[in-house]
Amino acid sequence: MIPTKKEALKNSDTKSVEKEGGQVEASAYENIIVERKEDGKVEFIQLNRPKALNALCDALFDDLIDALKKADKDPDVQAIVLTGSEKAFAAGADIKEMCDKDYATTYATDMLGWWT
Repeated sequence: MIPTKKEALKNSDTKSVEKEGGQVEASAYENIIVERKEDGKVEFIQLNRPKALNALCDALFDDLIDALKKADKDPDVQAIVLTGSEKAFAAGADIKEMCDKDYATTYATDMLGWWT
């Protein structure tokens, strides 16, 4: 029985999942979906926070940076494709992470400075 994408992503380790048309590598993250396609040459990274329209939070960035670094170091990966969902690529910064901070704190700590 071939596992669904969701079932494959439940595991925290990267695993190969047999799909029609060839192998797909699937890796589990909380806020992104990572798949290796095209004979292992193309890494697809999809933002996966549908309820928040893929709003960019710290946890999403942690997942994204980790996945990008792994793909960048892999000599088999020839291209990385970053996608959003059908509704939105990304809504922007996650306001829920910022709502308890005032302007002075956000400015003084350069809260989003590491994004650049």
